[in-house]
Amino acid sequence: MSTTVYRTYPLAIPYDWLYHPSDCEAAHAEWKASCGPAAYAAVARIELAQVRPLFPHFPQKDWPNVTHLSAALAQQYGPSWSRYITNYVC
Repeated sequence: MSTTVYRTYPLAIPYDWLYHPSDCEAAHAEWKASCGPAAYAAVARIELAQVRPLFPHFPQKDWPNVTHLSAALAQQYGPSWSRYITNYVC
């Protein structure tokens, strides 16, 4: 019988570098913001209120897909980011 050993490693990046949008609960209550817009806001280091216009399909469809994320990146940062997502992530 084998035993799996799990090791914990220190966080590779400084904790104060991590960003958590302060309006997650309010955005979820208001327009059903989910993990997709929250992750986008965290990576972009902005609040979910600023992300809301980038996800116009919420709350009717309260889930993002790669196409939605690609469109949000293209709208905020230009078409080169959209190509990055479709070429390297998918």
